[in-house]
Amino acid sequence: KNYKKIFKILVPVILIVATLSAVVYYRSLLYPNKKAKPALAYLTLKVSSVPTRALVLINGDSLGRTPLQNHTIKAGTYTLHISKEKYEAKDTTVVLENEHIYELAFVLNPVVEKQIPVDKRVIASADKTHPAQKLVTLSVRSIPAGAELWLNGKHRGQTPFQQSSLKPGVYRLTLEKEGFDSFSKVINLKSGKIQKITAKLIPQVGALMIDTNPRGARVSLDGQEITKTFTPVQLNNIPVGVHQIGIHKDGYADYQITVKVEQGKTTIRNVNLLQVKGKLSIQVIPWGTIYINDQLQKSSSDVKYELELPVGEHTVKIVHPTFGQWQKKIHVSELKPTQIKINFNKKLPIIISATDKQGNEFIGDVYIDGEFIGKTTPVEVNLRIGLHRLIVKKTGYYVPDGEIEFLVDSDSEKKVNFLMEKIH
Repeated sequence: KNYKKIFKILVPVILIVATLSAVVYYRSLLYPNKKAKPALAYLTLKVSSVPTRALVLINGDSLGRTPLQNHTIKAGTYTLHISKEKYEAKDTTVVLENEHIYELAFVLNPVVEKQIPVDKRVIASADKTHPAQKLVTLSVRSIPAGAELWLNGKHRGQTPFQQSSLKPGVYRLTLEKEGFDSFSKVINLKSGKIQKITAKLIPQVGALMIDTNPRGARVSLDGQEITKTFTPVQLNNIPVGVHQIGIHKDGYADYQITVKVEQGKTTIRNVNLLQVKGKLSIQVIPWGTIYINDQLQKSSSDVKYELELPVGEHTVKIVHPTFGQWQKKIHVSELKPTQIKINFNKKLPIIISATDKQGNEFIGDVYIDGEFIGKTTPVEVNLRIGLHRLIVKKTGYYVPDGEIEFLVDSDSEKKVNFLMEKIH
């Protein structure tokens, strides 16, 4: 009876446990746990060394010199080589994964140089002494200088390079410089000779395509403005590497971008320019009609007129039916309001003179706004603020430049000279 009671108790328990196990099993199939984060596609690599300025090669490609900051690289396994002249090189294999930033630090040990006798001689027989093979001097320079130099795969320094303790034989010379194609050459160093090599490195180039919205902006490359060129613009034969592009357009904020040019590729950048405005204030006495860039702004204005305009140059014209007109190019600034005050009631003294081709003073009749004023040069006249037509006339002579349109205001020149030539 006791067995039957125990059996009755165990059977439900076993059924419950089996049911829970089945639920857990099927739930794991339907909702699998995310145990491991996938490896990042790209990581940031930082490499430092003591001493600094060590050359960094990864899978045989040069990344530059230490300290190396913020180099973007794919996750994976790499062979890293660190070398510096007069220091022992270091080689290691690194696995880059699951880290946003991977930092490596190396301490390089100085090379202990062995003393090599200046001249070794081998005695072959009692009566003859045969000199050993003489060491060779190798001199290498590159255009441009500063290329990393390897002999038979061993890093030896930078160009310009000279070494006078090489054994005769065949060597593979390799030069590498960032932004240039590698230079490789097999050289045969002969005993007792001086071998001089000059290598002209071929720059690696790409192209840049710069466009803006709106178009018509000026472009500069690494601080040098590209003249007579406005966006959209394509720049060819640009050395590979990082460059600074400046973009300028009147009425818009200046723009600076950093671009990386890759060999044989066209790097494209489209830039939306931000419009910048400044304030302009115009006051006309007694009154006048205001035009800006040939667009009517205000008719018969006799009070201060204020408006906002895009930063840059604008042409302001003020017209009065009796006193004429005033017209001038002005610059609107973002930082400081531009103020213009035109008083047509005001007059300013102007000296009108004339000279011949030899620079001698010339006497001629003065005409202002098409009328003879009854005076000859040189003469000082008071002219109303605004634009006036001026010319000097004399029988038998003419002015090569003809009649001029002269603006009288507080900022204008106070003297006008005419060159007179004889009519042949």
